[in-house]
Amino acid sequence: MKNIRIIGILCLVVGGFTVLAALYYPPIGMISALVGFILSSIYVGLVTRHDVKVGFFNPGYIGLLLSSTPLLLTLYFMITR
Repeated sequence: MKNIRIIGILCLVVGGFTVLAALYYPPIGMISALVGFILSSIYVGLVTRHDVKVGFFNPGYIGLLLSSTPLLLTLYFMITR
């Protein structure tokens, strides 16, 4: 149970780093987005598999949202060109 909580916190940290990296250095943001997607997917899979009760905000879903920021920024700039 403690390892799952650590993975959830790690998802949020990697997601936050991804947002900052996407704004200042996009190639690093894309690489960290891949790591964030993998960690968040592992977290969501473990929570679902073991029926772990999380609070109102699931760190895995928030990590996925934060990790998708570079992709959303890329799509935005491609569409607005």
